[in-house]
Amino acid sequence: VNTRNCISNRIIFSCNSPKPNMLCCYQPTLSPPSDSNNYQLRAYLYQARDLFAEDSSGFSDPYAQVIFGNQSKATKIIPETLCPTWNQTIILDNVQVWGNPKEIAKQPPSVVIELFDYDAVGHDYLGRTVVTPAVILDGGVGSTETKLTWYEVTRGGEHGGELLAAFELYLKGNMGVPPLPPTVEDHYILPNGVRPIMQHTRIEVLTWGVRNMKKFHMSAINNPSIE
Repeated sequence: VNTRNCISNRIIFSCNSPKPNMLCCYQPTLSPPSDSNNYQLRAYLYQARDLFAEDSSGFSDPYAQVIFGNQSKATKIIPETLCPTWNQTIILDNVQVWGNPKEIAKQPPSVVIELFDYDAVGHDYLGRTVVTPAVILDGGVGSTETKLTWYEVTRGGEHGGELLAAFELYLKGNMGVPPLPPTVEDHYILPNGVRPIMQHTRIEVLTWGVRNMKKFHMSAINNPSIE
């Protein structure tokens, strides 16, 4: 009987082979972690600003896609704007996350938000941002107030605007999760305490005139207007 040392996947061990020329090695099998839990992600998407213009009108028809784990969901489409206001809560329920909840709270998994310009044929990519959600293990009891934050949107390393949003990841268990936010039409809006307090304002722009305007299509500009 020939005893040999084998190296397989950095594991060194001895094995007995009945044949002198047979190399006996063991291929270890990795088992997935046994500690997994279901979570609910709540993405509070209020608005974005200074997005890329992809349409000939100089605007876009933006919507946002929230991606977390093996689930994703999109907001409604806001037509003809570079500064859309969605005021929408995206809920991804029963997302399975592996790991001890206390460790998940220390190092939460990332949430990806991608923005697109809606077109009848194909959707133009406007950029993305990657965020870290606040992990809540006690069903929201005693948790701090959720505050909206501006996140930078980038496309290919280029600045593509900002997203005003907040993200919470709730552990689903004995403590449960908070009540669902109110709905408008067919979607959830931001709940009170997260949605900013708005007020009506008026902006006055006083224009005296313009000068030194260049020709347009080889023709002089005689009656300019400002919009």
